[in-house]
Amino acid sequence: QNMDWIAAAGLDFIEKNHDNPFFLYFATTIPHQPAQPDRSWNADPFITAGGYLKKTPEVLPARHTLPERIKKAGLEGNNKELILWLDDAIGALLNKLKEHKILDNTIIFFFNDHGQKAKGTLYQDGVLSPSIIWKKGGFKCGTTCHEKIQNIDFAPTILEYAGFTDLNDKFDGKSFKSALEGHSPNSDRTLFFELGYARAVIKGEYKYYAVRY
Repeated sequence: QNMDWIAAAGLDFIEKNHDNPFFLYFATTIPHQPAQPDRSWNADPFITAGGYLKKTPEVLPARHTLPERIKKAGLEGNNKELILWLDDAIGALLNKLKEHKILDNTIIFFFNDHGQKAKGTLYQDGVLSPSIIWKKGGFKCGTTCHEKIQNIDFAPTILEYAGFTDLNDKFDGKSFKSALEGHSPNSDRTLFFELGYARAVIKGEYKYYAVRY
């Protein structure tokens, strides 16, 4: 895991493409395992998945400051250095967007690939994933949405915000732009899940779960 190297690539992408519309998929390796300091934030900064670097990127606060800043803030919890390391990277990307005066013309989707409390299962704690979506002006406050959303819905949603139309017949997922803006009625959508020998279906307020070897 080398967040400095990954962040540098994201910053370089923005630097090269900021004059035109762009889509940046920034897939980090943290806070996934390994979480041990000597194999993550305190590992050799020259080692990357792409090989051994000749020079380390200097795009984030120094790694040795992670535990110092955690302690100063009085924070507790597992993988706290990794979370702060990720926060540093996101902050660097935001600052780069501000530098080129395009942050207000950017929509940011931040999400993970699975729930945290039952990873590797189709129980709710394994399939409910936290997500944050940001845009200038935010979204209407005070609304509660019961729309059922899957990760396959992100692509059509992003494209609709970019101005594309007639997307529903081109994707397995569907845009949830209207849901974000508080205009969508409760969905009667059925969701299907598959993982190893497990299968699950969500319909309305109920879920069917089967494991058959």
